[in-house]
Amino acid sequence: MSDAGEIATSIFDSVRQLPGGVKLVDESFGQHIVERVLCEPCQNRITHQNDYVEHFFNASATAMRNQLRVCP
Repeated sequence: MSDAGEIATSIFDSVRQLPGGVKLVDESFGQHIVERVLCEPCQNRITHQNDYVEHFFNASATAMRNQLRVCP
C-alpha cells in the first residue's frame, strides 16, 4: 500500500544518492535522537546509548488530545 510515508521515504532515498544528499536529508527532515539507559544503583551511570536520526515520528493523536485535557 502506498501512502505519504512511503512516498517521502522514496524521495529521501533518491536525494541521498546525490552528493551531499545524506547530510541534506538528515539536516532538513531528520530529528536527532539520543537514547540512554541509566543505571540507578550505579548513581545514574549511562550503561547504553544510541544516537541516530529519525525521519518519521509516530504519535498517538488520542494520547495528545487526552494530555491537552489534563494540561491545557
